Amino acid sequence: MKNIISKMVDYSWLGSWAIWENDKGEEGFSKSTDIRENIDFNKYEKELQQNNFVILAMNPGGESNLNNLNNLSRKKQVTNPWNNFHNKGRSNDHFLASAFNKSKLRGSYITDFLPIIGSESNKISEIINDLEKNNKKVLERFVRELDTEISTLLPDYEEVNLICLGEKAASWAKKFLSDEQSRFSNLEKKYKVYQIYHYSFFASTARKKYAEKHNIENNYSIIVKHQLNEQGLKI
Repeated sequence: MKNIISKMVDYSWLGSWAIWENDKGEEGFSKSTDIRENIDFNKYEKELQQNNFVILAMNPGGESNLNNLNNLSRKKQVTNPWNNFHNKGRSNDHFLASAFNKSKLRGSYITDFLPIIGSESNKISEIINDLEKNNKKVLERFVRELDTEISTLLPDYEEVNLICLGEKAASWAKKFLSDEQSRFSNLEKKYKVYQIYHYSFFASTARKKYAEKHNIENNYSIIVKHQLNEQGLKI
């Protein structure tokens, strides 16, 4: 029988696991350089996917691959598998580490809703809106491929809890995966959607306002745990 890493390796371009290592061997993740890249997740195999939670972001950042949406796939061979969400630099991946590495979500699968590369979220949203109006078959393929990926990960669960990073990922998950009136038909899983703030710099103002409103520290880990508590989930 394949272990979970071997079973999911075809998706390791977008997918990874909610376990992080501090590159200096220290506790905590206060800055991006604390992140260790290229982790060997095989040594954590027994900790991987111990529940039915999946952390879901919007799409991978980087240089756009919009030229031919028809040929985009979630499956892709890469030289550095499982490296998404585990990078140094400006992406703030250390925020995810601080929030989830010592939580109920440790070891959970983490991936992107879409295989469309691009760092401008408004442009990605425009593409989704256009696909929904003019080429819904491509959008449906993207959603069904994600559903298949999650079903491969969690074959024994009827319902999957999605921890969505940001408003857009959450709204798409609700619309295309969860809501009975708008989800694509005959998906393999049912989904429950939770929404937390995105970890990027661009969401920093909203996070700060939320912290001030609730009289809590402006700290990503504290903020998202407070948000999930409000939605009835304690991690």
